[in-house]
Amino acid sequence: MATFKNTTLLNNQLVNLPAGTTAQRPSPVTGMMRYNTNTAIIEVYNGSHWQTMDKTVRATGGNSVYDRGNFRIHIFTGSGTLELIYPGLIEYLIVAGGGAGGRHHGGGGGAGGVLMGTSDVTTPGSYSVTVGGGGSPTTGTNSSPGGSGGNGGNSTWNSLTAIGGGGGGNYNADGASGGSGGGAQNWSPGRVGGDRTSGQGSDGAHNNGTQNYGGSGGGAGGYGTYNHGGPGIESVITGESVFYGGGGGAGIYPTANGNSYSQTNLAGYGSIGGGGDGGPGQHGQGQSGQSGVANSGGGGGGTADYLSFGGSGGSGIVVLRYLIT
Repeated sequence: MATFKNTTLLNNQLVNLPAGTTAQRPSPVTGMMRYNTNTAIIEVYNGSHWQTMDKTVRATGGNSVYDRGNFRIHIFTGSGTLELIYPGLIEYLIVAGGGAGGRHHGGGGGAGGVLMGTSDVTTPGSYSVTVGGGGSPTTGTNSSPGGSGGNGGNSTWNSLTAIGGGGGGNYNADGASGGSGGGAQNWSPGRVGGDRTSGQGSDGAHNNGTQNYGGSGGGAGGYGTYNHGGPGIESVITGESVFYGGGGGAGIYPTANGNSYSQTNLAGYGSIGGGGDGGPGQHGQGQSGQSGVANSGGGGGGTADYLSFGGSGGSGIVVLRYLIT
């Protein structure tokens, strides 16, 4: 190997760097410099990994990849892998799947947990991404209505885990705990909504002490009430303002003038961030709850009707972005 000392470059002169593909990298020594023909970037071995000269992150993977302003954005609407070529600071949004709404006096489903922040990733390689699915509603009969709506699935990236939303309670079950808690059922006074995961969402609403109103699901940005799911939380990581993690609305037991079957249009509302509305009506006259919006982590709406079904939870999403200029 030739050794050069006190080399002076005059105007219009240049240095030809060693060049090759990523697979052709030599056994590294700190300070080595080369031109990577795969990435068209000069890279330097810094003692632990190959790094670009300007320390710009480079990666591949995702269902959608695009540039917006100074950022490159990777969106995962399903599970996959981020192939990190050059590590560095990566901003993340991790949203779990929302919980399903309950049926037969059902509460609203809780929103999937939401994590937002920035991670300093120091090692290149393959990083698995898991996108949680929405919770599934239960089936059953009037006499055996089943448990609460199903919880949503967890979403993960780089050792970070957003917890799936809790399912809405029904006839004989409280709201389930999760990223945000599912709402209480509306039959037995005093039943409770599910608990949140700290730092990821909010509790589901409790029964308000009557047979009329159950609880809507908690949201990433606030608690549910008897007639409205908890609000989602805003993110601009995609380059646009989008809300994620809205709670599902509860089914409401309709009453008017002592006739519990005369009002069939009452239901709790799903909240901003993809929460599904509750299904109005009950006792064979009602409708199923609406499902949470896909890739929002929204909770499904519950229904008071024993012949209808709670809405499914909305699936989650993972968004990663980093500076490219």
